[in-house]
Amino acid sequence: MKEVFERFADYNAQANAAMLGILDALPEGKVDENAGLYFGGLHGTVAHLAWAGALWLKRFSTFGDWAACRAWADADLAALKDGAKADWGKARSLLAGTGEGLKELAAQIAPADYPRRVRYTTTDGQELERTLWHLIMQVLNHGTHHRGEISATLDRMGVENDFNSFVSYVP
Repeated sequence: MKEVFERFADYNAQANAAMLGILDALPEGKVDENAGLYFGGLHGTVAHLAWAGALWLKRFSTFGDWAACRAWADADLAALKDGAKADWGKARSLLAGTGEGLKELAAQIAPADYPRRVRYTTTDGQELERTLWHLIMQVLNHGTHHRGEISATLDRMGVENDFNSFVSYVP
């Protein structure tokens, strides 16, 4: 299972980087146009995905002492969210950083920790207890979902893209 998470996290970081490269090449203003996505446009979706990664890395910092999470333990999530929503450069930088953080985390979590139950509070204040590996899968799968949403939007815009193929990014 460890290798699965390591490969999935590596794919996640590489696919994010490829997606950001394509988005950076769009004509000025295109990332901010409302495309009817869950979070408005491409920028809004990237900002959401980036902020969610920061949120989860901060949560993971309470589940164990992993070096990949230490920098996120004291993160001001509201400031990160506001910055990512307001500024494309901040959104893309945060997404790149959280992608690398998740990749590092996947390498650091010991397989013995996967079945451990952990507690956290949701953004709406609900207390939950879940299995650690389920949360890892949730975070990585969340990225796949929103990258697919962005890919479909780029397809409709006539922009060539192919950053969602897992087998393209792993040996």
